Amino acid sequence: MKLEVTQKEYGEIEAFMLEKMQDSAHDKHHIYRVLNAALDIAHYTDEEVDIDILIAACLLHDIGREEQSADLELCHAAIGAEMAYVFLLSRGWNEHKALHVKECVSTHRYRR
Repeated sequence: MKLEVTQKEYGEIEAFMLEKMQDSAHDKHHIYRVLNAALDIAHYTDEEVDIDILIAACLLHDIGREEQSADLELCHAAIGAEMAYVFLLSRGWNEHKALHVKECVSTHRYRR
């Protein structure tokens, strides 16, 4: 697992996440628990893991919750996926990696 994203870039992703997290049930502590669990799983898997995608997807997976709270017909995973994609592209991520994060975020939800 090799990091390509800089600490500063991770800080920008985290700041964006913190700006979007207004749901008390899915707050920053939830995000950090998910991230820590995913990193632990990645450490013990035999599969190759793109750690940058893993970290970005974990940090950004619930950023669409505010929009869903405003309109329960919306899916926070779909909204958050698009938000994450646009954000990462705006930060200079290549399209392939940004799209992979988008796919991770869009599919993380168990139910609709």
